[in-house]
Amino acid sequence: MGGRGTLVSPAGLPSCTTRVVLVRHGRSEFNVEGRVQGGGRLDPIGRAQVTALAARLQHEPLGVIYASPTVRTLQTARPIARRHGLPIRRSRLLSDINFGIFSNMAATEARARDPGLWQQWWASPHAVRFPGGESLGDLRQRMLRFFDEARTWGGHTVLAVTHDSPIRVAACIALGLDDADHQKWVADTASVTIVELSPGRARLVQPYADVQHLRDIDAA
Repeated sequence: MGGRGTLVSPAGLPSCTTRVVLVRHGRSEFNVEGRVQGGGRLDPIGRAQVTALAARLQHEPLGVIYASPTVRTLQTARPIARRHGLPIRRSRLLSDINFGIFSNMAATEARARDPGLWQQWWASPHAVRFPGGESLGDLRQRMLRFFDEARTWGGHTVLAVTHDSPIRVAACIALGLDDADHQKWVADTASVTIVELSPGRARLVQPYADVQHLRDIDAA
């Protein structure tokens, strides 16, 4: 990952600290259709959200942009990348939790197929592994690996365009919480969450999942 030495450290940010701006993708067709995530493109509201998001982030001193390799995250990342003149680094570490056999399925159909598993997902999410997919423990390990990679950009600001569950897990890591707390957190579409990383430590910068930049967008 060459070229790090050419980056300019943001004013006031200690060289040992990395600022990670976690962004959830804009609203997708699957969000509207009530599908278990796995695919889907941005809908018109999602595209409007991304325009507002790019304007919100235009003055962030971004040094590098990462994105989950899905259509909806790349659609979200591209306008931001163009404004900053940066390439997009695709990272599977930022992929959504793998829902396995339920991916792309209507949520109502998924619940009907295995109501016990989905009840457990809401009550004890840390105890669930989706058939053919992942557990929150797997996702946490991916996010820890991503944080380790982000730390290699010490002193710079990293944008990470990702999904709801990875952002929830990142917040739990930063707050020292267990994955049992997963359902207490929601990252709305096109929201911004900031975590500051230093060696061996992560700190959540409030507010969590900020959407002030979306206040003029009618998502009805």
